[in-house]
Amino acid sequence: MEPEFCAGFDEKGRFLVASLPLSSRSFCAVLAAGLCMFSALGITALREGLQWMSPAMAAEAGLPAPTGWAAFQDPKLGATLYYPSNWFKAAGAQEGAYLFTSLNDAAKLTLKSHLDEMRTGAEASVTALKEAPDAALIETIESGDNWFELRGKTSDGLARYSRVVFSCKERVVTEMTLHYPPGSAEAYAPVIAKMKRRFQSGIGTETPIRECS
Repeated sequence: MEPEFCAGFDEKGRFLVASLPLSSRSFCAVLAAGLCMFSALGITALREGLQWMSPAMAAEAGLPAPTGWAAFQDPKLGATLYYPSNWFKAAGAQEGAYLFTSLNDAAKLTLKSHLDEMRTGAEASVTALKEAPDAALIETIESGDNWFELRGKTSDGLARYSRVVFSCKERVVTEMTLHYPPGSAEAYAPVIAKMKRRFQSGIGTETPIRECS
């Protein structure tokens, strides 16, 4: 069985990847700067999810079965994104977002976080999206007290999934967005479900810790 991986950017902006042995039974800090940490429980959960998409489903979409799930943590605001490392690779940062490009098709994955001094929150953000000029591209929006999910399409015809989480009394806003070929929706569905479950806010160098309790 394959090892897990932890990935992140160091203080000089270099992307680093470290393997995490499945035999680990204690807290394990990797990437010297301490960008990612896993407990034995987290390792077990990831290991059990390595092969949960059927090879037939992936093959039908021209994709390999998703394996080698990696974790990337935003060093500034602490959000953690999990993704299959045989589907995506890190492509650096641009305009405040961390980019991941597909190894197999036209899909694009992004992670971005920012501080919101206005504390806009989920409800007001959803209202603004519904009133935006490109609202016609939105198909569904689901929301809760501190999150919302959007499904729809992009202007260039790709399917879109976004999950936005508000933390630290709505000061920190974290967004995971995936654009992917609509013809591969069935193959992407379980991958999105896995990413959604594991996506989480955290603590980084610029997190307003006093407001996160």
